[in-house]
Amino acid sequence: MNEEILKPTYEKKPDFVTGLNNSEFYAFECLTCNEKLKLNCMAQIENSWTGKGKTLNEKEFLELKKFYKIGLVNKSSEGGFPVFDKIKCEKCQAEYYT
Repeated sequence: MNEEILKPTYEKKPDFVTGLNNSEFYAFECLTCNEKLKLNCMAQIENSWTGKGKTLNEKEFLELKKFYKIGLVNKSSEGGFPVFDKIKCEKCQAEYYT
């Protein structure tokens, strides 16, 4: 498993809330080269039933579920439906799990 950059917490407000955000993407910077990366918000919503985007293989998905203690029905212990994805920086090839 890789290094956890941002730990989930109850105190942190969500970066994206369905129906409240006007942006199609959540943008963040690559920690290696500062390139701007984008996470497609609609893809996250559409993948909520499977729990993962198409960029993740099954092994990565199972490792992330285990690490974050996601149950058999892809539901977190707090009741939400997390969606995992992987974003690759085209400039430096760094990879991020979201």
